[in-house]
Amino acid sequence: MPSGDTMPTSLVAYCGLVILPGTVELLSAPEGMPCVDCLFRSPLPPAPIREMQ
Repeated sequence: MPSGDTMPTSLVAYCGLVILPGTVELLSAPEGMPCVDCLFRSPLPPAPIREMQ
C-alpha cells in the first residue's frame, strides 16, 4: 500500500493485476497465498553483507 495521504486511482500487483479502490480488503498483516505469478516476480530480500577477512 502506498504511503501518504493521497489515494491512488488503482494499484498494480507484481503479476500485472489492476486493483481498483473498493474491490479488495485491506489487511493489517500479510495473510493468505499470493498468486504464483506474484511470487515469481516479487523482489527478494537483500543479501546479507559479509565482511572480508
